[in-house]
Amino acid sequence: MVTEEQQAAIFQKACEDPAGSNRPIAKWTHRELAMQLIADGVVAAISDRWDCKLLGSAKIRPHKKQVLADKQRQTGPKR
Repeated sequence: MVTEEQQAAIFQKACEDPAGSNRPIAKWTHRELAMQLIADGVVAAISDRWDCKLLGSAKIRPHKKQVLADKQRQTGPKR
Protein backbone atom coordinates (compact mmCIF):
# COMPACT_ATOMS: atom_id res chain seq x y z
CA MET A 1 0.00 0.00 0.00
CA VAL A 2 1.24 3.46 -0.81
CA THR A 3 0.38 6.77 0.78
CA GLU A 4 -1.34 9.60 -1.05
CA GLU A 5 1.99 11.46 -1.12
CA GLN A 6 3.69 8.48 -2.74
CA GLN A 7 0.86 8.19 -5.26
CA ALA A 8 1.26 11.86 -6.16
CA ALA A 9 5.03 11.38 -6.59
CA ILE A 10 4.42 8.34 -8.81
CA PHE A 11 1.98 10.26 -11.00
CA GLN A 12 4.36 13.22 -11.19
CA LYS A 13 7.32 11.04 -12.19
CA ALA A 14 5.21 9.27 -14.83
CA CYS A 15 4.44 12.64 -16.44
CA GLU A 16 8.07 13.80 -16.46
CA ASP A 17 10.54 13.33 -19.27
CA PRO A 18 12.79 10.31 -18.51
CA ALA A 19 15.82 12.32 -19.65
CA GLY A 20 15.42 14.43 -16.50
CA SER A 21 16.23 11.30 -14.50
CA ASN A 22 19.19 10.44 -16.74
CA ARG A 23 17.32 7.53 -18.32
CA PRO A 24 18.39 6.84 -21.94
CA ILE A 25 14.81 6.34 -23.12
CA ALA A 26 12.34 8.56 -24.95
CA LYS A 27 9.32 7.57 -22.87
CA TRP A 28 8.71 5.67 -19.66
CA THR A 29 8.05 1.97 -19.67
CA HIS A 30 6.44 0.55 -16.55
CA ARG A 31 9.64 -1.33 -15.71
CA GLU A 32 11.86 1.77 -16.11
CA LEU A 33 9.42 3.85 -14.09
CA ALA A 34 9.34 1.29 -11.27
CA MET A 35 13.15 1.16 -11.15
CA GLN A 36 13.37 4.96 -11.05
CA LEU A 37 10.78 5.26 -8.28
CA ILE A 38 12.86 2.88 -6.17
CA ALA A 39 16.09 4.71 -7.03
CA ASP A 40 14.50 8.06 -6.09
CA GLY A 41 13.35 6.64 -2.75
CA VAL A 42 9.68 7.24 -3.50
CA VAL A 43 8.92 3.62 -2.62
CA ALA A 44 11.02 0.81 -1.16
CA ALA A 45 9.68 -1.67 -3.71
CA ILE A 46 7.13 -1.65 -6.52
CA SER A 47 6.45 -3.98 -9.40
CA ASP A 48 6.01 -2.76 -12.94
CA ARG A 49 2.62 -4.51 -13.00
CA TRP A 50 1.48 -2.60 -9.93
CA ASP A 51 2.52 0.80 -11.26
CA CYS A 52 0.69 -0.11 -14.49
CA LYS A 53 -2.51 -0.74 -12.51
CA LEU A 54 -2.08 2.43 -10.45
CA LEU A 55 -1.47 4.65 -13.48
CA GLY A 56 -4.25 2.95 -15.43
CA SER A 57 -6.76 3.57 -12.66
CA ALA A 58 -5.89 7.28 -12.82
CA LYS A 59 -5.94 7.22 -16.64
CA ILE A 60 -2.30 8.35 -16.78
CA ARG A 61 -0.61 7.02 -19.91
CA PRO A 62 3.02 8.17 -19.97
CA HIS A 63 3.74 6.10 -23.08
CA LYS A 64 1.25 8.24 -25.04
CA LYS A 65 2.53 11.61 -23.85
CA GLN A 66 4.65 12.29 -26.97
CA VAL A 67 1.86 11.22 -29.33
CA LEU A 68 -0.53 13.70 -27.72
CA ALA A 69 2.08 16.47 -27.77
CA ASP A 70 2.72 15.83 -31.49
CA LYS A 71 -1.02 15.98 -32.25
CA GLN A 72 -1.38 19.27 -30.38
CA ARG A 73 1.52 20.78 -32.32
CA GLN A 74 -0.10 19.70 -35.60
CA THR A 75 -3.67 20.76 -34.81
CA GLY A 76 -3.20 23.37 -32.10
CA PRO A 77 -4.50 23.19 -28.53
CA LYS A 78 -8.08 22.17 -27.80
CA ARG A 79 -10.47 25.03 -27.13
